[in-house]
Amino acid sequence: MKSPAKAVDAPALTMRQRHRLELLPARGDLNVAKEAHALRTAFEQPNAWTPFLEAYTTQADVEHVWSVAQQINPDRADEIAVRFFRTMIETRASQPHHVTEMYEGLPRDWYTDPIYYAYVQHFGVPREGGAATFDSLIGQLDYLEELGIRNVFLLPHYESPGGDGGYDVSRFEPAEALGGKAAYERFMEVAVARGFRVMTDIPANHISTRHEKFQRLLRGELSLLDHFVTVDGARLLVKDPVEGEDGRPRYIIQHPDGETSVVWRIFEATDHPWIDVEVQGEQGPQTHQLFHSFYPFQLDVNLRHPEVLEELLQLLGSEANVGNVGKRMDAAPHWFKEPGTNFENLEGTHALQALFKSFLFHVVPKKGVTLPEVSFPQPEKYYGEPTELLGVRTTSEGDGLFDFQMKPTLLATLLTGDVEHYWRTLDERAEVPDTAQPLNILGHHDEWFLKGKLPPELLESVNQILLDAGAAPFADRGFSIRAGDALGGAPERIAASLFLLYMTPGVPVIYFGDEIGWRDNAEFEASEQRRRHAILNDLGCETTLDGARDTRDRQRGGIPAEAFMQKLEARYAAVELLPALNALRDRVPALKSATLQRLTVAEPGVFAGVRSAEGQPAVVALENLSAERRTITLSRAELEPHLGSLEGGPVLDLLGTEIRSRRGDDHPARVAVRARGDAIELELGPFERLLLAADA
Repeated sequence: MKSPAKAVDAPALTMRQRHRLELLPARGDLNVAKEAHALRTAFEQPNAWTPFLEAYTTQADVEHVWSVAQQINPDRADEIAVRFFRTMIETRASQPHHVTEMYEGLPRDWYTDPIYYAYVQHFGVPREGGAATFDSLIGQLDYLEELGIRNVFLLPHYESPGGDGGYDVSRFEPAEALGGKAAYERFMEVAVARGFRVMTDIPANHISTRHEKFQRLLRGELSLLDHFVTVDGARLLVKDPVEGEDGRPRYIIQHPDGETSVVWRIFEATDHPWIDVEVQGEQGPQTHQLFHSFYPFQLDVNLRHPEVLEELLQLLGSEANVGNVGKRMDAAPHWFKEPGTNFENLEGTHALQALFKSFLFHVVPKKGVTLPEVSFPQPEKYYGEPTELLGVRTTSEGDGLFDFQMKPTLLATLLTGDVEHYWRTLDERAEVPDTAQPLNILGHHDEWFLKGKLPPELLESVNQILLDAGAAPFADRGFSIRAGDALGGAPERIAASLFLLYMTPGVPVIYFGDEIGWRDNAEFEASEQRRRHAILNDLGCETTLDGARDTRDRQRGGIPAEAFMQKLEARYAAVELLPALNALRDRVPALKSATLQRLTVAEPGVFAGVRSAEGQPAVVALENLSAERRTITLSRAELEPHLGSLEGGPVLDLLGTEIRSRRGDDHPARVAVRARGDAIELELGPFERLLLAADA
């Protein structure tokens, strides 16, 4: 294990950087028309913007941003673009050298490496109890390094009252309870120095009613009203929500102009999708209706407003300048609202995703990635279109999408051994651009969203298995339960789940603790329920103690730092497997490819497939998903093109060889096979797996 690198303060701006920034037109005298003209002509008519644009962007990118801004707000597109490029230039011109150097050394496809994601406050809590912090997170880097993990995604870490798991942001600064900004920067300094790539959430859709902006509005700063989504004069046509065509409960809203919107009631915390706010104006008190997609204390912000967008871009820029290389775009489908629609998946939403993607691609030059969170029909639209940014082929929106269809499929396959549904799901997967990746999740900080994701007969079986394992229903659409509980806490089944996750084309995403079989934490759920009950009532969302229960808390609680190291030292099955899989993924191109071909196998509950990459040796992945020993029969004609002649000889098990090598045994692991005419037989023990390759 490496010793943590010593954290150092980010360097102040150099004289040259300060001088360059002083060349920019004064921010306080923003003349949109003048600056917009100067920006759009800077490549043909040299002006104050020219050296910056030539250093940091291209003429095609300038036009791209203008096009996107037009879709977001045609009346203020010039201002959006001017604020975009000003913020981008300020970010790049003040970027610390060691951060820029790290970005330059990143491979373009860094985001295709496996991702480990966690709550800062819960990942590696002290032995004596309490919450973890960014400082203690530095200590967890040793563990991740042992696993071979480089990509880390951190769940919400901003200041928040905590009414919705940190997604109700009261200030876009690292939470004081986690050590505040200083601890965050110390962690980032060490992570960057040690080669980790850190991604975080951006809850851009809404802010807490505790946020200073909303509080200033209440105090009479009426200019801030446009920073929120207002639905003044709207009324509910039906008092209670109705079931929409998608099966979700929906409000029917009629706007003053007669337009009707049918919007999803995501949480059962209110009887209106807006709150009434009284603001003191020059003519006396005024009442306005402020819309919320989620809880009443999470008010949706107006992402058409140039100043709102600039504030969020400044946040991205400041985080990029300490080494944050990617962003999960929380609640992406809800970012844009239009009367007469359902407020979901609108063209403006896609334009906003494109704007944020372009910005991050500029401030993390050619390497920044965005990961939209979307589970709606046709989520693949959030990859956007194939395009070029800074002259590099990429997607216009998302670089990776969390595959919420594959997630329940993986669970169902592991619980029932039904590989047929797995292969159907894979066959039906939408085409993914070659510059993007699906993100495969098993465990998750949210519920297992099963309703509508599995065929009825399989859904019934999975539901019953989960209920028998102690799962708690959530919102009539899924269950809350840790993967460790769902799989019965058996180490060999936990390992089997990770192997299937890694063999599925895409990027494996590991929820913290799943690799050590961590179980549900009922005590944490109960304590969070009591804490949330007080918070919700304090935030004006009056509810009973029972109404404050969120069953997802049982899978979110803290895990002691020593629990991870104990499993590592004990060679726990899944913890021993992960470093081997990660090492092989680095060395064997087929394991990072998008190609997985099914192999014919008669025995039930057996996963059998070939991972291949053009011009590279293929590997054969086999796993017994049952608790019984199996004699596996495979087609010789299917296997020999990938493994060579199998006439009575052993084949190489890459996985076994890698694990043995890590234990200090240099002898390759070989697997005996029996040739019987046109068939090949081999043995697999309960939940055993093999990764076969031709034996050189």
